[in-house]
Amino acid sequence: MTCRLEDVVDSRRIDISTLLRLAARRAEPENANFVIRTFPRTPRCANSHHEDILQNRPQHLITIRTIERLISDFASILVNIICRVLVLSFLLRLIVIVSSVLVSLIIVVDIFVVLVFVVSARLIVGITCYRLARTALQFLGWPLPILAFGVTVSSGTVCRKCS
Repeated sequence: MTCRLEDVVDSRRIDISTLLRLAARRAEPENANFVIRTFPRTPRCANSHHEDILQNRPQHLITIRTIERLISDFASILVNIICRVLVLSFLLRLIVIVSSVLVSLIIVVDIFVVLVFVVSARLIVGITCYRLARTALQFLGWPLPILAFGVTVSSGTVCRKCS
């Protein structure tokens, strides 16, 4: 049940406390949707019509349902903000984890590339040294065991025959 000012008051002014008491008396306990309206303080003549009251729209409208809606709207806004903050923090953590994994992979790939370059450089140097040594030994006419010793020294291992 809704208790309106038009139902309670004709054309006379009424203060908020009286209106609250009248509305609380007329409102049902299970339906607390009573309306409190305050009119502008303009003097009116005593014999104004009901249409005059309807034409002077209230400046303020306060209902318990309005207060409940405001509270629920505020709560939903707060929940939305909290959810967005949680999602953003989760995404930030995910970005940090992915970036750390990518940095680790880049470091591993760099180490692998460096190792490949070192090994390939050693092989290139070893092959070049072997070819130079073979050419020099063939030019000088040295026997093959010394050639094997030169190859094993350039590759970093010692031949079993030579040790």
